[in-house]
Amino acid sequence: MDLNSVDKYKYTLISKKNFTRYALPYEIIPVFLCDKVNGHLLFDSEILKSLISQNLINDDYIVIKNSCENNSQYISFSDMKGIYFLSQDSLDLFYERSYENYDISLINAGVINVSKPESNIDITIDVAKKIDRNEFVDEMALKDAVLRIIFKKIQNNSHDAYSKIIKEKESLSEILKLIFSNSNSIETEMRVIFFKICSKYNVVFGWNALDLIKDFQKRVSEEIRESNEFLKWIEVVTKIINGENVNLLFDDSGNITLRAMTLVLLNPQLDHLENLKRNSSLSIGDEVYQLSCDFVEARFGYSFLNYKQRDLTNVKDFNFANIISYIYRLPDSIGHVENNNEIYKFELSNYSFLSIMSEEDHKIECAISGIKPISGFNLNLIYLGLDKKIYLRIIDRDGPKGMTKFKGKFIQDIVELQKDLPNGSRFEVNDAGLMLLLPSGWFESQNLKASLSHLFQVLKPLGVEQKSSLIIS
Repeated sequence: MDLNSVDKYKYTLISKKNFTRYALPYEIIPVFLCDKVNGHLLFDSEILKSLISQNLINDDYIVIKNSCENNSQYISFSDMKGIYFLSQDSLDLFYERSYENYDISLINAGVINVSKPESNIDITIDVAKKIDRNEFVDEMALKDAVLRIIFKKIQNNSHDAYSKIIKEKESLSEILKLIFSNSNSIETEMRVIFFKICSKYNVVFGWNALDLIKDFQKRVSEEIRESNEFLKWIEVVTKIINGENVNLLFDDSGNITLRAMTLVLLNPQLDHLENLKRNSSLSIGDEVYQLSCDFVEARFGYSFLNYKQRDLTNVKDFNFANIISYIYRLPDSIGHVENNNEIYKFELSNYSFLSIMSEEDHKIECAISGIKPISGFNLNLIYLGLDKKIYLRIIDRDGPKGMTKFKGKFIQDIVELQKDLPNGSRFEVNDAGLMLLLPSGWFESQNLKASLSHLFQVLKPLGVEQKSSLIIS
């Protein structure tokens, strides 16, 4: 980019880390990711020239050329006319890296060229605050979830008429009512609220079925809360979570919404739902299955799609970035998840049978002395200090065999075993692999060894440990 002539565009300064880690996956740039220059997030070419002439920008930064307004809280990728680097090496390094969530060949990128840096305006830079990933995901969660479901509808319909209808709505709630519209207004309300809650209990925040049900009860209208059908559903799902035997029906002959919600409470992972639909003896109706997938996708959002999954070449002359920009500028009514970042320390000295394998970013991985996993399984304890959660990792997604064991009968056995797990436990499939969330009280319990010994007895039908496996103090 040649800066030797004046242009009409505005510029923004953002660190490579903020751009690649937070902006690219969401395809939008919240301005709080950017540095302020002379008190402004957007500045003109003269200020940029002075920044460069005074060597105030280093190779850790990207300059974004855009056409957005000064009062905008987000910079849309459709307003982004290009990104620029201070050197060819910096640009080359950007292209050499692998970005799973975005095809960077779609971005106009170049090197800034100033042949006569002669502008010396006084410059002050206020560096953007350090981003807490959990808080950022929480901030973006609902709109990210809405965008994923809109993207899915547009992709399946193969035309952009749906996007025109979306742009007639003035709030996220109106859009969700459109997406989940049902002839029964009560079911529509339940679908919208449950979708919002699923976005709150996303893969970063975590999944606690009992807390989710309580949250859901608080949010629905009094008419729903006091209906016999709803009260019966609460009774049934509570029994299921507590490990009681309940005869479950998932065909399309009953209440589609309540059955889909039940399926999600038990299996909040897309691949898990897909395997159940294909391989289990449960008769899951197509409508129940599709609605449950919509709910689960809210936990991941558009940002989790890789660049191949984001392909919209079947929709001619359509730019999804415009929809993203529209959604992020809409008001929403959902409260944000509080995160006080209080770290609870796991006192390993109290447990002689545990040994630290790794420790980083408030995450501790421990081996359990005497426990011998069968090849393809892991069986280490994972403690997350910020989230105050403890997991038993059954399968390590990054292990030598990856997720190859997670298939067929093994998945069915997991479903069957859920009812026998301790209260507060459940299987989850996430970025780390197949995880078993353990009761929250275990990490500070003096009876952890006994609790784990009992747990491994419960897990025996899965065949994940060797016969000689035994917890040793």
